[in-house]
Amino acid sequence: MAQQIGNFGLAAAIFSLAAMAGQFTWSTFVVDQQPWDYKYLSDYLRFVITAITILVQSFFRDNLLLHMKFLCT
Repeated sequence: MAQQIGNFGLAAAIFSLAAMAGQFTWSTFVVDQQPWDYKYLSDYLRFVITAITILVQSFFRDNLLLHMKFLCT
């Protein structure tokens, strides 16, 4: 069960990163036809930080479940 939660967290983090970066890239560079500028790097960095936060939260829950399982046995 704990491994499944970790795998789900990893999948959620990857999906979130792809969705946020894809939507931003599409709307900024395809629809609005903006040229690349380094100011957009902060947006991508924010997407990566959000994905890492999702991943870390899933591992904390995974670790908490393992401790609770150990204590109950």
